[in-house]
Amino acid sequence: MSVENVPDPTLLGADSAIIAVERTAICGSDLHLYHGEIGGQGIHLGHEFVGTIVETGPDVRRVKKGDRVLVSAVVGCGHCDPCLARDPVLCTGGGPRVFGTTLEFHGGQAEFCAVPAADSCCLAIPDNVSLEQSVLLTDILPTGYTGAMNANIKPGSTVAVFGLGPVGVFALQTAMLYGPSRILAIDRVPERLARAAALGAEPIDASDGQAVARILDATKGRGVDSAIEAVGADATITDAILSVAAGGTISVIGVNMNMEFPYPMPLAFMKRLTLKAALVSVPATWDHLVPLIANGKLQPEEVFTHRLPLSQAADGYRIFDKREDGVLKVLLDPSE
Repeated sequence: MSVENVPDPTLLGADSAIIAVERTAICGSDLHLYHGEIGGQGIHLGHEFVGTIVETGPDVRRVKKGDRVLVSAVVGCGHCDPCLARDPVLCTGGGPRVFGTTLEFHGGQAEFCAVPAADSCCLAIPDNVSLEQSVLLTDILPTGYTGAMNANIKPGSTVAVFGLGPVGVFALQTAMLYGPSRILAIDRVPERLARAAALGAEPIDASDGQAVARILDATKGRGVDSAIEAVGADATITDAILSVAAGGTISVIGVNMNMEFPYPMPLAFMKRLTLKAALVSVPATWDHLVPLIANGKLQPEEVFTHRLPLSQAADGYRIFDKREDGVLKVLLDPSE
């Protein structure tokens, strides 16, 4: 990771806009590129960013120059039926793209960023939503909420959340909105387990590899009704599958790029399990999440433990990657 001077972006088309970035954040999925697991050298990272529109193409109608906006991390063509229904993941006009994941589609960990299909992927920030809160509406809060929404949680049911990074924390918090009687929170980092306990979950330390056994013990051998996996590792996905009761649901929101993942088909068949894995359609969640923040039901900005100037992004990545200094989420300010 390095911070370099690059040419200013230009409009990507008649429906695009240029954003002067005011805040951006490091996401756990950025670490896949940081470690070279996906992508390649020279990618301009960043899919969580907010800022002010400084230029628009002639076809932009819903937002305008001077608007302070948050930008969906996932973008479609903006014109097909799924995009018009705010579901860019199902885009039929070229498929969804995620900012800052390819050499051709630059991200927002920068002073300026070019945004395609601006009308469909930008949302004017409401007056009662702060700048830091709005950053979290670009990806990880919608992702955590999608994890809970896809987990088929019923009032009184039991839920396990695997991974207590920022996305896992938001999965835990939004899972509570569905009225489960218990949420088991699984991680290996003591600070994250303590944070989950403070939120009302039952922490389970997975550092010795015995998470499934502890979950079964806590549920008297039955397993949980729903498991939300927010890591993306083969091991944690497998643990989530093994931890659910017969008829249970596994909701995977952690990024896993393993085309040869060993799915235990006989177990899933005999236990009638449901597995849902989803890239979040960010704009589809805004009608649900914005009012929850505006009315004080969610305070997502509490996940920010470190605030740094963009010039120190390399330090931010190192701290986040090594889980140093109690880090949970790093916010970057391009003005510094």
